[in-house]
Amino acid sequence: ASDVYKRQGRDSPDLFKFKLTRERRAFLDVTNSELISSRYIRGSLLDDRKRTLKTTDKARAPLGTEDISLKLKAGTYYVKISTDGKKIFYRFKLSID
Repeated sequence: ASDVYKRQGRDSPDLFKFKLTRERRAFLDVTNSELISSRYIRGSLLDDRKRTLKTTDKARAPLGTEDISLKLKAGTYYVKISTDGKKIFYRFKLSID
């Protein structure tokens, strides 16, 4: 499991790579850590070609949370966190079962 706190800049989206050695279920939890804002973030699970497999709804401030889960085969995958294009504080947690 990983728990990442991040301040998103203008270089949205952020990509985080992970590998699975066998079929597993991935859980992605994304939290908008902004206290006063109408801005949003969105988390996605991508395949090895960076094609979207599943995406959260928009996690809106204050402290909005969205999560998804997906069964994945062995291989390389990415977590993509995208925002409305401005700096924003967020947290995401990727868990593998």
